[in-house]
Amino acid sequence: MRAIAAFSLTICFSLLLTGCGGETTSKKSEKKAHNHAHDDGEAHGDHFTNNPHKIELKDAPFNALWGHAGDLVSFTIVDNDYKEEMPIKADSVLVVDVGGKNKFTVPALKKDENGMACEFELESEDLEATLDSKPTFSVTVDGKTYSTTVLHVH
Repeated sequence: MRAIAAFSLTICFSLLLTGCGGETTSKKSEKKAHNHAHDDGEAHGDHFTNNPHKIELKDAPFNALWGHAGDLVSFTIVDNDYKEEMPIKADSVLVVDVGGKNKFTVPALKKDENGMACEFELESEDLEATLDSKPTFSVTVDGKTYSTTVLHVH
């Protein structure tokens, strides 16, 4: 009888440690869980490490990358070679659908003491769906607006 009790206790403890395999993550914890730390101390979205989507901003001294994790859509401003993050002085970026009916203001995730940011995020199912239909992406820096059509190519 003692062996059965010990076995049962071991099984319960194992299940407690490993979980039952069910999906219990909420939307808010998914949003927080999509980030991971880098050597520079900053947090960047995991979706950029695998297959980011490029946004070429002609005539701009920078370009952008975008990705999504579910309904969480992230944009990162990068150099023209798409290799290094490039902070800009902007509060948000703008995405507008083809008809101009839906406009999404995507706020800066975190700005430094000079008001510079390179990451912009918005949790929106509608924005994520809009990115499939060639919307316009634009950002205004120092009074100059840079914009282009977003092509979502897989």
